[in-house]
Amino acid sequence: MDFTLEPYIDKTGTLFYEVAPNANGSATISVVLQDDGSSAPPNENTSAPLTFTITVNPINDPPYFTIGPNINIDEHNGPFSMTNWATNISAGAPDEDASQQITFILNTKSITTYLQYDADPAVDTSGTLTFTATPHYNGTAVYEIYLQDDGPSTPPHDNTSPVQGFSITVDFINDAPSFTIGPDIVVDEGDQTYSLPGWATNISPGESPNEQDQALNFTVVFQQVSGNLAFLRAPTIDDTGLLTFRPTQHTHGEAIFDVYLTDDGQYEPPHQNQSDKQSFKITVNKVNYPPTDIILNNTRVLEKQPAGTLVGQLRTEDLDPEDTFDYALVPGDGADNNDLFAIDGDQLVTADVFDWETQKTLTCRIKTSDGEFSFEKSFVITIEKLIEGIKFPNAFTPNGDGENDTWELEDIEAFPNATVAIYDNTGRRVYYQSQGYQPWDGTFNGTKLPMGTYYYVIDLHDGKNIYKGTVTIIL
Repeated sequence: MDFTLEPYIDKTGTLFYEVAPNANGSATISVVLQDDGSSAPPNENTSAPLTFTITVNPINDPPYFTIGPNINIDEHNGPFSMTNWATNISAGAPDEDASQQITFILNTKSITTYLQYDADPAVDTSGTLTFTATPHYNGTAVYEIYLQDDGPSTPPHDNTSPVQGFSITVDFINDAPSFTIGPDIVVDEGDQTYSLPGWATNISPGESPNEQDQALNFTVVFQQVSGNLAFLRAPTIDDTGLLTFRPTQHTHGEAIFDVYLTDDGQYEPPHQNQSDKQSFKITVNKVNYPPTDIILNNTRVLEKQPAGTLVGQLRTEDLDPEDTFDYALVPGDGADNNDLFAIDGDQLVTADVFDWETQKTLTCRIKTSDGEFSFEKSFVITIEKLIEGIKFPNAFTPNGDGENDTWELEDIEAFPNATVAIYDNTGRRVYYQSQGYQPWDGTFNGTKLPMGTYYYVIDLHDGKNIYKGTVTIIL
């Protein structure tokens, strides 16, 4: 046992000593009393020695340590470990360090709702702090920590350090939302809106409990298309996973889309508010629609033309623009004169020579087919008189005798769109007729015109000639 002040006794008999810090044990002290007289024999100035013992009992000192900093980490940090978080660790006195076992005790003072641990915080004897926060959980926990040794604790012994406090904060990180994409879609052409509830499933704003109130939004991005496929209503997905779309009627093909999910949380790194992109395909199968009409671009043909003369070009009205069609003459209503015509590809041609005098109109019935569906229609073909030239009389006598009273234009009825205009010698128009000539009787507004020369302009509207000349009224 060491003394910082060695034992001594003053002349009053008071004993003085000071034991070194943390020293304990027993010390046997020998003491003599000495005066200041002569010590030369036979003189004696020192008493016989006496001994006594000083015993210092051991007291368990409290352990101590220096606490580390508060901890702040992000979610998803995984196992956390900080060496030397606690420092200056001691069981108490040097002699206790070698003989006593020490343990850090942590008590939770407070913890927020969304913080959980897979491995609770702990500090080992070297001062290393470890814990593992549960993924997707965050918040703050406040702890009390003290160091305890295995020595006695009954006063005056003390085996516990003063309590200190620290906190662990796990910061919220916005997790990317997620979902399971639905299957590819296959439908037929048609005028229909498709609504597929629950097409997207497992829709989640993220796994953290405090993300569950975030608003979610699906974005659908067009990537590529084949065929003539178009959409009257482009595909959309609501936050329940309902997929809605409407193809444009009579279009078909395949369209590929990317889709991703976003939440309204933070997006700056390390936050994420957008899921990975996923792709899906919509296939609209072609549906063959039946023909709805046959168009013949001309229904008039001149008499006395050779067999094989073109009557007109055939065209089919159909909702399938890429379809091809075959044409044929078929029996049925309006097929009375089928034998007088023939089909050459998409053309109706004559199969005989026609005579206007006996064949003013003829009928035939035609069928168009796309290989699956067909449509039939009858046509009336008008036979036009062959006009070698209209005769324009140069005079007439409108005197009421029943002979040559009107200006007759032979064969002009073959030109139903013809216009006839007649002018007097002053340039005044005294007669005009269009779309069906009525022979002129030599009057203007019901009044007989005087004898004389009049001028005519006749346009047959046949794309050829306009005829001009004079006609004389003779009375």
